[in-house]
Amino acid sequence: LYVAITRAKRQLLITAPLRMAGGRNRKPSPFLAELFEPEAIALPESGSDQADLDNAIAKLHSFAPHSGLAPSDRLPFEDADGWLELSVTDIDKYERCAYEFYLERVLKIRTPVGTPIQFGNLLHGLFHDYYRSRKDGDPLSLEQLTEHLNQRWSDSGYRSSEEASVDRQRAVATLSSFYQREEQADDRQLLTTEEGFRLVIPEAKLRLRGKIDASFKTADGIEVRDFKTGRKHDAEKLATDAKNSLQLRTYALAIQDMTGSAPKRVVLDYIVTGTEGSVELSATILKNHRAKLAKIADSIRARHF
Repeated sequence: LYVAITRAKRQLLITAPLRMAGGRNRKPSPFLAELFEPEAIALPESGSDQADLDNAIAKLHSFAPHSGLAPSDRLPFEDADGWLELSVTDIDKYERCAYEFYLERVLKIRTPVGTPIQFGNLLHGLFHDYYRSRKDGDPLSLEQLTEHLNQRWSDSGYRSSEEASVDRQRAVATLSSFYQREEQADDRQLLTTEEGFRLVIPEAKLRLRGKIDASFKTADGIEVRDFKTGRKHDAEKLATDAKNSLQLRTYALAIQDMTGSAPKRVVLDYIVTGTEGSVELSATILKNHRAKLAKIADSIRARHF
């Protein structure tokens, strides 16, 4: 912080969040108290929340003018007949944060891709290369996959070359452990890799598109895997996350729609830590999830952002 402040040449702007996600006041960093008088960093009275919000939105719209949608107007992803055309990622984003969905899908304000997403996309692409080569009958070696990684790697977005180097080494190690694991996995047979799908829910006038990372045939049925590049280690908690995952439930519905039967299990596969969370989704869970997707579609049409 000291270095950043002393490098400012014309103007210095210091910002800090005033409130946490739940609405509670957030205390400013004690380092700010060393720079300014106490009254300069005092939190505003709670009664100014709406004024602050209105002011923030007004500034936001100066960069991305409001679309001016009236309740009767169609949304950018809504056709003339009222059907919503969305991705599974869109629905998941709405469920997590309706306002972020509003910014990205309605106002078209895109969030820049950060290095964690960049890291994840790289590994997903390498896994797809590996699986596709297996399906083609000419499996890639670990050396070949590592060469693909080196060709595609970019230090762009990292704060330093050291930080980029750490992530690059982590990517190489993850690719190696993934390769060794898959070469020894003789209890499942690869069915699809990065398979696209469209799930239609007529009662909600909702069409969803998405891609399933990988699906396998096992002794007791179909297994669906969703690869993650986070740092979670608790398999029991991951099993709960897999059971509650909107994405995995939607993938299961899509497979049920395409094949006539739901997958036997769904798996959250945290490939960096080598931890998995596996669960079976009951018919009741899938039925309730279909109803939930319809409810989300209704909320989006009602502009509950």
